[in-house]
Amino acid sequence: MLIPSGRYRYEFRTQGEVLAIEETRLEVGRLTTRRESALSKAVYEVDAALDEAGFMLEVRLRYRRGPFARSAEYRVIDNLMQGSVRALSAISPVEVQLGRFREIDADLAICKALIVAHLRRREQHRWTGRVALIDSTTLLARSVKHSYVQADDQRAIWLFEPAMGEQERLEFDVQGCLQRIQDRRGFETTLTANI
Repeated sequence: MLIPSGRYRYEFRTQGEVLAIEETRLEVGRLTTRRESALSKAVYEVDAALDEAGFMLEVRLRYRRGPFARSAEYRVIDNLMQGSVRALSAISPVEVQLGRFREIDADLAICKALIVAHLRRREQHRWTGRVALIDSTTLLARSVKHSYVQADDQRAIWLFEPAMGEQERLEFDVQGCLQRIQDRRGFETTLTANI
């Protein structure tokens, strides 16, 4: 595994206020995450099967807020991610073209850490490419272009551009564990426990 196996607990904050808690269990071949919003009590859950290189092969997702719930399942087949989203009584098929390196971001902190781990393994200091991004509330996937740039000689600081004009600073420890994410609007994600 490119990132140490274990349990990761992240807090999402703005101006000192906790917005959400995200708890991830990462082990060889599997990733499970539960994120709960502090205010709305919305719950987002992800259960993904990973290959030996840390790429997602299958992913099941659930979103629940009060009485409203939806679920989705996706499977990687060659260069496509195919699946469906279920909300109320409707099932919507979804198909997304994967990029050259088959990166998938389920809108989780650990997904950014995995993408950077893949860049480090390929010895890339700068990368712009297609990522299959899954929205954490709609569970719909779409193909977007993301950019990552190494910002220091120790490979501990990376700059992530989710869209034009936006930028997040990602800070890693020597083991490759994502410690903090900060954006220009004052939002911060911090690793508070790693077991």
